[in-house]
Amino acid sequence: MKKQIKKIAIIVIAILLIICLGVNIYVDSLLNKMDTSETINDEEINVYVPEKKKESNADNVVNFLLVGADNLDPDNENSWSEERSDVMKVISLDYTSKTIKISSLSRDVIVYFPTEGYEDFYRFNWAFSYEGSKLCMATINYNFDLDINKYVSMSFLGFKSIIDYIGGVDIKLSEQEAAALSKWSSNTFSDGTNHLNGEDALRYARLRSIDDDIMRMARQNIVIKAIVNKLKETDYITLIDIITHCLEYVHTNLTNDEIKKYVLDAIGFDLNNIETMQYPSDINDSYWNDTTSMGGYVLNDYIYEVERIHRFIYNDEDYEVSQNVKNMNFKIHKVFAN
Repeated sequence: MKKQIKKIAIIVIAILLIICLGVNIYVDSLLNKMDTSETINDEEINVYVPEKKKESNADNVVNFLLVGADNLDPDNENSWSEERSDVMKVISLDYTSKTIKISSLSRDVIVYFPTEGYEDFYRFNWAFSYEGSKLCMATINYNFDLDINKYVSMSFLGFKSIIDYIGGVDIKLSEQEAAALSKWSSNTFSDGTNHLNGEDALRYARLRSIDDDIMRMARQNIVIKAIVNKLKETDYITLIDIITHCLEYVHTNLTNDEIKKYVLDAIGFDLNNIETMQYPSDINDSYWNDTTSMGGYVLNDYIYEVERIHRFIYNDEDYEVSQNVKNMNFKIHKVFAN
């Protein structure tokens, strides 16, 4: 009897292992539709390694760069190096608090590009146009003392497609927002909660004519949260179908195993309370400068903003910026004296 039970147990375990292997192979076949060919080493992107790591929570946080690029064509591989990043966000998984945090970086702020061949001050969103996600990560790490070496890029075509594929999203609009969207859309919107399709959700996420870039970044986060809220109620079969649909619009340097790990990890995080912040905190704490060919905002206090980002991502109230950031803060005000 014991031998028979043992035999049945072995058969059941074997069947489960075969099923798991089959699922894993199937998921890998889906993920292989993405462009994951780019390999990047930490030296290329200025991953910040402080001599003495001060953030007690730093080892428990994983950061990713999320880039939304305008007008990318999935059928034209060259378009990934020809377009600018309209959306740049640092997505942080805090394994201590099981919290997802989104740090939105203004595209119009002047920062230093550290990569050989550039090594000068430029407007932030030109990094993607010049060298893609690699220069974006190098610039963020150099200017903010961060350690980002993982990225996901998505075109606006993909953004619209995902929202349409999940049946649109519900967004609460102000009277001004509703009027602005109605002006450019074939649909009419009103003050209050409105159902937006992909095209209108993209217009909402890019809207800043009625206020400023800080509010535009906040709108982007509202749309991201709306997408997450809809996806978390979706069954796994439908979720796989949605993921399959959007993969052609995605570029990343994550491996298939890393993607599966972080997605499964994120499911266990608090998806109802995604924390957000904008950089800079107030665009009024800066001044516009036309010295560079594209113009951009020079912040009054870069050191404060770097400290603020570390407080948000790592919960470090006593972070002291690197000498590199101090030097950059001094030099940028010397070059762009107001």
